[in-house]
Amino acid sequence: MSGGAPRFEMISQEGLQTANGVSERYCSLIVQDLSSVIARMHRLIRNTRSNRAKVVSSPHFQAMLERHHAELDNAVGMIVQRAFALGKGHELKAQTVEAEDVHHEPSQDPIGALIDEHERVVSAMRRAADVAGDFGDLVTEDLLSQRIVFHEQAIPSLRSLGRG
Repeated sequence: MSGGAPRFEMISQEGLQTANGVSERYCSLIVQDLSSVIARMHRLIRNTRSNRAKVVSSPHFQAMLERHHAELDNAVGMIVQRAFALGKGHELKAQTVEAEDVHHEPSQDPIGALIDEHERVVSAMRRAADVAGDFGDLVTEDLLSQRIVFHEQAIPSLRSLGRG
């Protein structure tokens, strides 16, 4: 090992690279975005669970909601792990979603409500993935891109059930 300081000790607020190859400033920014994504996902999990109890239309629909619930739980864990890999897991915040969501009325259209929530999650993930891409964090960008695919596939599935 050379006489210089190890790379992980060369962290500065002005953008020197951390041991994982991205800047300290970026890590703090992306963790804010990931906190927002997680808050959105928790709301979707809550709504999925609630709608699974409300809608007893078909065994196929129930099974799909159960798969979605398991997939969402897994995805939250992966995003939390990524924040820790960036060295900022301790900065994840227990955020609430926008004020409009806090005092929502029960939906007359539970499938439509789930579609709306999936679209909001996709929007939050796209914003975070754009930031990750701008800073060259391919791992976070790829993780979010994979998660976006799940939501984009869930939306038409829910729409088709809503018509049936």
